[in-house]
Amino acid sequence: MADTPAIQPKPMDPANGFGIGVSTLCILHCLATPFLAAAIPAVAWIENEWAHIILAGFAILFVVLAMPKWPGGTFGLGLRVVGLLAVATLMGAAFAEIGETAERVVTVIAASVLALTHIVGHSAAMRRARVGAA
Repeated sequence: MADTPAIQPKPMDPANGFGIGVSTLCILHCLATPFLAAAIPAVAWIENEWAHIILAGFAILFVVLAMPKWPGGTFGLGLRVVGLLAVATLMGAAFAEIGETAERVVTVIAASVLALTHIVGHSAAMRRARVGAA
C-alpha cells in the first residue's frame, strides 16, 4: 500500500477571517454599546454614526474580497446573494431610522448571517481544494 500524503487543511483566507471578525464586532457593538456608554461616559463616542460607517465599510470590503474565493455554480451564486443581502441589511439597519431596538435586532441577525456566509464560503472552498487534491 502506497503512502498517500495527508491533506493539510489550508488556513482560513484572511478576507473570510476578517469578515467574521467584523461581523462579530458589529454584534458586540450593537449589544454592548448601550451598557458601555451608560457605565463609562468616556466611551460614548462608540454610539457615533462614524462607528457604523467604519464597521459597515469593513463588512463590505471583506465580503467583496472573500467572494472570489467562494465556490462557483448555483451554490456559490446563492452564497454571494445571501452575503450581499446581509451587507445591504446591515447598511439599512445602521442608517435607516427604524428605532434603537429594531436596529439592534436587525443588525445582530444580519451580522450573524454574514459571519455564517463567510464560514460556509471558506468551508466550501476547503472542500473544493480537498476534492481537487484527491
